[in-house]
Amino acid sequence: MINNEQQVVINQALSILDDELRQTDMPLSSVNSHEDAKNYVRLLLEQQEREVFAVMYLNTHYQLIECKELFYGTVDNSRVYPREVVKLALLNNATGIILVHNHPAGGNKESRADIKLSEHIGQCASLFDIELIDHLIVCKGEVVSLVEQGVITKS
Repeated sequence: MINNEQQVVINQALSILDDELRQTDMPLSSVNSHEDAKNYVRLLLEQQEREVFAVMYLNTHYQLIECKELFYGTVDNSRVYPREVVKLALLNNATGIILVHNHPAGGNKESRADIKLSEHIGQCASLFDIELIDHLIVCKGEVVSLVEQGVITKS
């Protein structure tokens, strides 16, 4: 369990990464910025005791507009509504999204449901010219990218 001092450090690190992701001119598809995005979501979700589904909304320069926790579940699943994901993308004028969720019960392997959800949200988003950039799964000690795994293709 994280104590108060550790939580302060995590919050400071999140603030630094948040500023970096919002101000950088380097696209997230580059190794350094993609790693920053992975570190950011790892800090955000790794210690959660239940599943959390979040979305990183990006502008045309792949800069972070907002990272929003949208849905909360139990220890091993959460109910996700693609309509809400796309609605917030439109409200943020986002042109790209990165889906994020954690596996608090352990396991660093994507489920068939994770893959289907990514494909479905990607299809919905593409109707509005919003690019699904990646789906990151936060596990204990690592963040798995479905694009890097070759499970989904970047649109």
